[in-house]
Amino acid sequence: MKSKSGVNEPENRVTASAVTSIVCLSDEKILVGMRNGDVLSIQSTSPGQFRPDSLNIRTSYFGLFPSYVFTGIPLDGAESVLVCNDAGLAIIKEPRWKPGPSSFEQIFRVWPTDASDRGMPSPTINSVASLHQIPDYDENTLVMISGSRILVTQLRCDAVPVPWYIPVSGAPKGLLYSERLKALVTVVVKNGLASLHFLDPTTGADLSRPVKKVKDQAGERQVDIDYIAYMGHPDIKVVSLLTWRYKQNDKLYEWFVILTMCGERTVRILVVSAEEEEPTANTGSPRRIRFWTQFDRKVKDAKIRAAATDDSGIFFSFEKSIEYFVIEDKKFKEIMRYDTQSPAIHLEVVDGRLHALTSHHSLVIFDYSSRSAIESNRMQPVHRDDTARNGLYAMDVSSVVGGLKDHEHFNLVSDPMCSVYGLWSPDTRFDSANFRLTFQAELTATTRRFGRGRTRPHWTRGQPRYGRLRATARGLPDTASDSDDDNKDKGKGKEKEKRMDKRKANEREKDEKENILGLALDGSLTQFSILDENEWRLLKYIQNLAMSCKEICVITREKSAAYRNNNKTYNSLYHKNSNNSMIMDDENEDDLILFDTAYSAGPKHMHVDGDILQRCLDNRALERIFPSGSEKLGKLRELIGEVLIFADGDGDGDSDGGENEAGKGNEVDEVRVYEFAYALLEYYLAPAL
Repeated sequence: MKSKSGVNEPENRVTASAVTSIVCLSDEKILVGMRNGDVLSIQSTSPGQFRPDSLNIRTSYFGLFPSYVFTGIPLDGAESVLVCNDAGLAIIKEPRWKPGPSSFEQIFRVWPTDASDRGMPSPTINSVASLHQIPDYDENTLVMISGSRILVTQLRCDAVPVPWYIPVSGAPKGLLYSERLKALVTVVVKNGLASLHFLDPTTGADLSRPVKKVKDQAGERQVDIDYIAYMGHPDIKVVSLLTWRYKQNDKLYEWFVILTMCGERTVRILVVSAEEEEPTANTGSPRRIRFWTQFDRKVKDAKIRAAATDDSGIFFSFEKSIEYFVIEDKKFKEIMRYDTQSPAIHLEVVDGRLHALTSHHSLVIFDYSSRSAIESNRMQPVHRDDTARNGLYAMDVSSVVGGLKDHEHFNLVSDPMCSVYGLWSPDTRFDSANFRLTFQAELTATTRRFGRGRTRPHWTRGQPRYGRLRATARGLPDTASDSDDDNKDKGKGKEKEKRMDKRKANEREKDEKENILGLALDGSLTQFSILDENEWRLLKYIQNLAMSCKEICVITREKSAAYRNNNKTYNSLYHKNSNNSMIMDDENEDDLILFDTAYSAGPKHMHVDGDILQRCLDNRALERIFPSGSEKLGKLRELIGEVLIFADGDGDGDSDGGENEAGKGNEVDEVRVYEFAYALLEYYLAPAL
């Protein structure tokens, strides 16, 4: 059976697998749980009939183990289905608007919690059912089976972040995740005493077993202790916790480095080894991780600002100098240094180069591994920022951006004034050594730290990336039946499948990219996405017009005072109403659009505000922002076409295709433009958690 899913994914074939369960949502739609972990959404384009040539099939991957589907409860007036799998409990619901052949279901993770125990991990759910037909229970009450337990739960109907607390009985200092040990690593300070802990990320259980290696007549053995060396002392202050993957003689060691301050200015490092104990058979005891001090060294008497590790040594930032220490002849000594104009507050090693963010002179990239750097015992700056920015945190996101050449880097930098900068460093062999500012985003809170990882749920990782969608000559996805394509592709099956495999491989490669998150000082979490030019033009165009829609964005007098005072064009396009709010004159609306389009070309205006786009999606406001038959809608249609790449060829078609003009005013064509625009917004605004 072939799969056809409208705008959501390109044509593919459903892998044969056994069916575990089936739920019927309507006369036209069913959901099927599969033994291989997939969930199939099958919708008929012919009411009341399920013929192979008239089916739209969407496949969602939920995990490695079988997926089971159960009838859910009505949410926002739409039917829903619950899915149980090893990846957890999830709910599939139709969109709030009227679903069509090109719309797809919304999927949310369901996290059962206990209000009386905030530290309880979410249990594994084996089965679920609704109790709305039983008296004294409302429609949101569900009964769940988790192993030998029966849980009666109340389902919250709106998606919200769910915090999970892991009690550590103290103040954590630093947090790491060890892929090798499958554990969280942290230093906990309790009653002024610091100790190292390893935690299970699923249950929150403490797996720690500190030991000390001793030698006696029987040989070397391990003795349980309360604290490893230099831990558990009131005069020891923990500064930082790092991972050190140290290479020696073709062997790789994963160590944990604890930076401490002894007294006022003495810097000391503790290098810790850890390993998982062999499980004891038939004991039922949880796994344990034993760890011990590999070695400890005094570094120097100075105030430490930051540190980073590479395969051979450790970088330290002391006041206005960066120093590189390595292990040589069983000694821990400095071999290289560089004096900075202001203290380096964050260090990161990327592809053999040191990225140093200074407090007042922005980001600097150093070369420390070339022959000239080694011979001079001095790190050499290869990329600088010609603007002296106040730095707070930085992270290299080159692996997320993609398409960069060797020795090119792309960095995100935050400052204390709520700004985030995108700095691109070109290859020094062909261009200037200075960074280039590609965008500047003004946020509502200061970003204290960036992080990246593959955080999306299983069912979103297999979704195609727009720009690789199957498209018609007009730049919109084909929603015709598969039978038409089958007739065209007779005799070309092998060639077509080769193109399909190549496209899927490209999609999987892009799916492997990490998501970028930012933690703000106010505790909020921001999701960042790096857009290409066509994606930016489309989303920025929607944002610009949405900001002129009073339903989406009302610009208050106080918020826009500085902008109005410095911009004559802005003052001529807006006037004050009775509530002292700035609203747009209808006759100047087109001028504002032209002004915004031209004005948005600089780095300061390359930021697309996802919160504004989210309001457009939640309010279904595109039909009012881009009225039917207007030039605005025609421009939107053109920008959507630029995002797409033809699947039939190698992307060398004209998405405008000459049919754009013919399609203007066509009611069916306009409906498809709106549908696809909403699908694009849903994709780009999908949460990374």
